[in-house]
Amino acid sequence: QVAPIQGREGRNQGVMILWMPVAHAPPAPDSELRFLSVLSHDLRTPLGAITLWVRLLGQEENLSASVHEAVEMIQQSARELGDQIDDVGDITRLLSGRADFVEREFALLPLLHGIVETAQVAARDAGVSLQAELDPAVGVIRADPGRVQQVVENLIVNALKFTPEGGQVVVSMRAQ
Repeated sequence: QVAPIQGREGRNQGVMILWMPVAHAPPAPDSELRFLSVLSHDLRTPLGAITLWVRLLGQEENLSASVHEAVEMIQQSARELGDQIDDVGDITRLLSGRADFVEREFALLPLLHGIVETAQVAARDAGVSLQAELDPAVGVIRADPGRVQQVVENLIVNALKFTPEGGQVVVSMRAQ
C-alpha cells in the first residue's frame, strides 16, 4: 500500500510504503483480473503503432526545431505509457498468482544507493535536489531485488516529476 504523507499546509511531503506478503493481500475478483489483462493487452497495439510512426517521423531530416522537440516529447510519453501498461500487466499477474518473482536475500542499502546515484542526473535536469537518508542498520532483506528496484525507481521518478524546480526529494530508509 502507498499513502501520501502531508505537511501542515496540506502539501505532499512524501510517500509511505507498506510492504506485505502477497499471500496476505486480498484477492481480486476474476472479472477485474480479466478486464486488466485485456486492457493491458489491447493498449499495446495502438501504442506500438504510435511508437513506430513517431520514430519514423523523428528520422525525417527537414524537421523544424519545434517539431523535433514535439517528436521527442511524444516518444518519451509513449515510453512512459508503455511502462504504465507493463505495470498493469505486472499487477494482473501478481493478483492472479502468475507473477514471476526471484525472491532472495540481498542488501538493500547498496541497491538504494545505486538507484539514487543514477537518479541524480534526472534530478539535476529537473532542478530538484535529490538526497538519500539511508540507515545502514536495515541490512539484508528477502524480496525480489528487480521488483524492489522497479518500485523505488518509479517512486523517485514520480517524486521528481511532481516536485517544483528548486524543490527537494529525500529518499529515506530506516530500520524499525
